[in-house]
Amino acid sequence: MKIVAPISRVEEAAIFARQGADELFFGVIPQEWTKRFGRFTANRRSANNLDSLADVAEVVEQVHSVGKRTSVALNGTTHTAEQAAFVVELATALVEKGVDALIIGDIQVLAILQPLQLPVRIHISSTASCRNVPTARLMQKWGADRIILPRHTSLEEIRVLASGVPDLEFEAFVLNDGCPYEEGLCHSLHLPTELGGPLCFESFDSSVERLDGQPESADERKLINHNAARYGQWRWSKFSRGFTTTASGQPYGPCGLCAIPLLKEMGIEHIKIAGRDGNPERKQRSLEMVGEIAAQTEDAVDCRDIMHFARHIRGEPELCQNSDMCYYPEVVTK
Repeated sequence: MKIVAPISRVEEAAIFARQGADELFFGVIPQEWTKRFGRFTANRRSANNLDSLADVAEVVEQVHSVGKRTSVALNGTTHTAEQAAFVVELATALVEKGVDALIIGDIQVLAILQPLQLPVRIHISSTASCRNVPTARLMQKWGADRIILPRHTSLEEIRVLASGVPDLEFEAFVLNDGCPYEEGLCHSLHLPTELGGPLCFESFDSSVERLDGQPESADERKLINHNAARYGQWRWSKFSRGFTTTASGQPYGPCGLCAIPLLKEMGIEHIKIAGRDGNPERKQRSLEMVGEIAAQTEDAVDCRDIMHFARHIRGEPELCQNSDMCYYPEVVTK
């Protein structure tokens, strides 16, 4: 299986490529974009991007020198006409620097790129929410080589897609950076912390009132508080339990490690580690975890043994007793 891993610094490229990543993805925000459009981002990350095309060229050279691939996130979901034109210009420049694939999230941008027939692979971002066979076929018609599946896609939905469009590549999330919403339907931005942060962090106060204007009973208030606390716990897990790690540095948070053998059986060959904004150690430990499970899968280790290993990989198997951290919660019941 091919591991797709994130980077946000030039110096991470060669290290992660040599440590097992088959494809490295990253974003780039040139200064000209910032001058013209401010902090509105072309790839849903206002920070943790490469700064220039020169950086891109250096990353491409390092990654290609060890026989691996690169893909660049241009996966903003909405653009003005001026912004879309800039993204297309940037895409052309990236191709000239030798990148292997462009990750596209806005169908408008895809439609502009398609007739250009650039010599580059097109990967459809999870932000485009391709969840069914007709949509996948449409993306393929418009030049897509791979669909990056949305975070909330179930294993059954993946099976239907992979079998329904067998001549199209699919990529599935297996570690880090969940989202409590369907990101393809989210038209908010991951704002910098000083501007409030991502909307989904929900750093605001709220109150509950009865529709009839009457005060809630003690039992109702207890239920409301319990529901709020449970939701907060679930959302905290989606955000990697506060973006914390185990004592040995292994990341908490959304995880699909035990589903990797099942994804392999379905024909999914590309598995994604999310987290461009993670620190280098977090990314490295994530790569080690996914690499170990992928290696066992390729070695045809019994699926049940792999699942057992995956659930104990952090030394805290109790984390898998509920589905809060699961990309594929249906595996918990197997």
